[in-house]
Formats: sequence, structure tokens, C-alpha cells
Amino acid sequence: MRNAECGMRNRAYEVGRPARTARCALRTPRSTFHTSGAGFTLIELLIVMGIIAVLASMLLPAMFAVSQEGRVAEAKSLLGRIEMALNTYAGLYTYHPPDRLPVNAQIYNFQGTKSGGAYVKVTLTTLTYSPETLYYYLCHRFLHDGPPLLTLSGTREMTDTNGNGVPEVVDPWDRPFLYNRPQFPASAAADYNDGINPYHNPTTYDLYGVGPDGTTGDQELLPFSYKTFADFCTRAVNDFNDGHKDDDVRNWSK
Repeated sequence: MRNAECGMRNRAYEVGRPARTARCALRTPRSTFHTSGAGFTLIELLIVMGIIAVLASMLLPAMFAVSQEGRVAEAKSLLGRIEMALNTYAGLYTYHPPDRLPVNAQIYNFQGTKSGGAYVKVTLTTLTYSPETLYYYLCHRFLHDGPPLLTLSGTREMTDTNGNGVPEVVDPWDRPFLYNRPQFPASAAADYNDGINPYHNPTTYDLYGVGPDGTTGDQELLPFSYKTFADFCTRAVNDFNDGHKDDDVRNWSK
């Protein structure tokens, strides 16, 4: 209404009619929309980042725990498969396989190369420990008639840390499973025994993994690597407490 009134007064002024001396200015209606272009302030951004950090600190440990539980379940499953393969081997050959292979031992090559109808043997140049003998006797495709006694899922369950051509069976944390069985009879070569009888299953074998923290027994094991492979395999089976930590995965009851 006010704009219309001003328009009439302005027209009256322009045609010479008496009118107020002050000319009305047209007013435009105010917009009902907020047109401010301001974004988040620094304080607002810091508050949001703080909330995200708090949520992350609460969720990450839970996610890590779930991941570790999954790995522990994988380790227990693999240990059960190794047990089945060891028991099958004992059913075929009366004894469980050796837990050591000496230097210069003659073993069948993993390529299945034949000469004169027989598989070619190669000479070991390094001492081979129980995680490697598990692989050799249970996973070798050309050692038994029929399929291997144990089939592994590629590099997730095996690796060749020593670089000697004989891989070892490893847990989800890439650390080897430890295996120890009773001494062979006197008629067998002593070099194929590691010199220690199993503490927990004296008539069969001890089998375990050191679990998520990588330690066992009364002392912490050295970080597992190529340089410590022999020490790891030796120290992890030389004490009754080995395999007894809460997070160790083992084939006996604590």
C-alpha cells in the first residue's frame, strides 16, 4: 500500500499537480530468505574434529579386538587341520613325522622331478626345524600316494623364512607353529629328533602357536625374523611353560 501511495504522489508531482515537496522513494519488500554466505567457523570445525577423534578412540580398540578374535579363530582352525594331518600320517606310518631334519639329509624335491622313474632327491644345506618338517611331511605333493595330507592357503599359511627351499607352516601373524613329538626308536637316526620329548602330550606330540603377542613361557621370545628363526624354534619348545600363555593356541588343556 505504501509503494502504491508513493507512486501516485510521484505521478502528481510530475504533471504539475499540488503535491508534497518531498518525493517518496519506492521501497522494495524485504526478502524472507537468509542470504549470508558465511561458512563454518574455526571453532566449529575444531569441535567437530574433536568429536570425531573421541569416537575413533572409542571404536578403534573394539575393531582391533574383533580383528584379533578372527585371527585367533583362524589359528585354532589351522591347528585342528594340522592335528588331523599328523594323526593321518601316524596311521599310515606308525609314527608321527620327525620334528627335525639334519644338515645333508636327502629329501624329495618339491618340483616332483623324476629320474629313472623315481623322484629326485636333493641335499639339505641347513638344519630344518619342526615348523618346516610339518610342511615337508604333511604338505609335500610327491611324498605320499594321493593328495597331500595338509593343504594350505598359499602365503597366508606358509612361508620360507630360512630361504632353504623348505617352507614352514605359519599362523595368521606369520609366526611358525611349533611341533614336538617323542623320540624315535633307537633304530631310527637320532639326527631326526630335536632332543626334547613333549612336555604335555608325552605319547603323541605337542603342537602350538604363540598367539597374537608372539611370546610364551617365562621369557619373551625375540622378534621373529630370518636371523632369529633357529633361536625361536629352539627356545619355544625347551620349557614346560612354553605354550601356556593365555593367548597361545595349543593342542592340550592348560
